[in-house]
Amino acid sequence: MSGATGGYTLTNDVESNLGTLTVAHAELATGASNFVSNAYTYELSDTLQHLEGAAPGIISGAMGGYTLIDDANSDLGTLTVANADLATGANNFSSNHYTYELSDTLLHLEGAASGIILGATGGYTLTDDANSDLGVLTVANAELAAGANNFVSGGYTYGLNDTLSDLENAATGIVSGATQGYTLTNAVESDLGTLTVANAELAKGASNFVSNAYTYELSDTLLHLEGATTGIISGATGGYTLTDDLESNLGTLTVAHAELATGANNFVSNAYTYELSDTLLHLEGAASGI
Repeated sequence: MSGATGGYTLTNDVESNLGTLTVAHAELATGASNFVSNAYTYELSDTLQHLEGAAPGIISGAMGGYTLIDDANSDLGTLTVANADLATGANNFSSNHYTYELSDTLLHLEGAASGIILGATGGYTLTDDANSDLGVLTVANAELAAGANNFVSGGYTYGLNDTLSDLENAATGIVSGATQGYTLTNAVESDLGTLTVANAELAKGASNFVSNAYTYELSDTLLHLEGATTGIISGATGGYTLTDDLESNLGTLTVAHAELATGANNFVSNAYTYELSDTLLHLEGAASGI
């Protein structure tokens, strides 16, 4: 064919289907001078390796799609996201029970089609440079990165930037593993709502909490409020409420904890009770009514 200086044309019937072709034969067919004008069509059937190496337009031009001729029940090896997309797009991928693993950059893994990552039976590895910083990620992308088989051994690091809601629901270790810390993407000067002590501490730990002028309220058990870090309760601009059972006895409290309990917006309406046990000095200094 390469010796035909004027190229070549096909004598197959106009608008006919040329059948199921290999990649090489499809490239041969589409190279004909009259391929487009005669409106020929075709399907593909070849190995994944050959499909990966197909010229532009060969796969998308297969009107009936394509099938893999790799052995049924075989593992297709470690693929990039693009090649896994290609493999799973084959008409016989599921029926032939093919498997694969993934190895690609975090950016490509983030953009993978639905099911590509979950379908990698051997998991996935990152090809980003070892010991590199993966940048500022959402919680979802940080969980994706941390799920790579080589995340720890590759010495990867990252920062987080997401909503408080997503940070609250992050998998164990994702927030604490953010070596660059984290920032909130909630609207500037917004109220973050009524939070537990743990979630308020999470919010206030954001690098931009103060600069973005976020506010919040608290609602939690007295036990959790007692254990709150400095500034969490006083920083609740809308005050706080107790989530302990209505009309329950809060137990034997110190003066400080009784003052904390009675400072709750719903202390009186929920009819809480308590006893006191403290030093005389503290009892002497108790607020009125304690």
